[in-house]
Amino acid sequence: MTRNRNVRALVGAGALAWLLATATAARSEETEAKPGSVTSVTIEALMPLLAKACPVAPPGEVAAYDRCRSALYQSGELRKLLRGRILWGAPQPDVPFWKLKLTTLGSEVMIGLYLPLFMFSGDYRVTRDGNDSWVELRAATAFRNVLPPGQYPYPFWHLPEKWGAYEQTNELVFRIDPMGGRVWGMLRSRNPTRAPLLADYPKVVPPAFDGQWVWQGEGGRDEPRVAFFDGLVSDDNPFKAAMLGAYRNLALSLRDQSCASCHNPKNPSRMSPLVLLQTPAHAAGEIEQLIRAIESGRMPIEEWGAQKPLAPEVKAEMLGRARAFAEARDRSLAWELTHTPVAP
Repeated sequence: MTRNRNVRALVGAGALAWLLATATAARSEETEAKPGSVTSVTIEALMPLLAKACPVAPPGEVAAYDRCRSALYQSGELRKLLRGRILWGAPQPDVPFWKLKLTTLGSEVMIGLYLPLFMFSGDYRVTRDGNDSWVELRAATAFRNVLPPGQYPYPFWHLPEKWGAYEQTNELVFRIDPMGGRVWGMLRSRNPTRAPLLADYPKVVPPAFDGQWVWQGEGGRDEPRVAFFDGLVSDDNPFKAAMLGAYRNLALSLRDQSCASCHNPKNPSRMSPLVLLQTPAHAAGEIEQLIRAIESGRMPIEEWGAQKPLAPEVKAEMLGRARAFAEARDRSLAWELTHTPVAP
């Protein structure tokens, strides 16, 4: 089981707003990263790391997935490049980056739950949006589409077209800040001119979505297992049980206020960026955002979009549960820092 070696650094709402405001995209143009620039340093560090940690393998080989996940999660270099919060999603024709409907993910969640679902050959190209200075690293990839359902952060098959888009992904686009070299955004993309990494890549018909983002698997195990901290926190972590307990207390408040009716992958309220709260791992990545929203009165909201004032005692209870979950998460991650990581 993988153990965390670095506590995630968070990016504030102001920095996220700055990112969205400055990311004015135009057509992509081929470019070269200037030798010695922060962008070049990022690319030279990122691509060999991904290709070594997550080489091309059969898309259903769980052992290869576990090795990839372990290597990525233990990489201090990767944590420097993908620190803070990451904007995640898919491009749309002629839509600039800052207008895309994206999801915000904590770097721990991106590194531990999402990135290991992809394999890399080391092949890449670099493009730049014509009207801004943001560099895009387009890495050849393939999606692991034959894993057990519990290895996906949530049922990507809740929409057939979404599962199909994941299967068709043959490039991951890393959007790099040319001033700091940090990866701010990642897009899954299909490039029709790129040859597939696997000639015999299978097409999978996923199970029918039953409307449940979490469920119980064999032996009553909570699923998706990765969303219940499998791979992010060790089974022998003495704070893991307390963290799960704190999440379940918080989940009661989230349920009472119908938070998951909006903060789920279907995104019925069309928020952008989307903040996911429907699993423990997603909530752990966004807990600071949640606390700030409750404190300021921005959450919860009515069905028609207006802010919904909470009774003082209800607000106090919700905030107490959210802070207890954040503290339990921090204790769990801090414990991981002092222990030697072990491969799965």
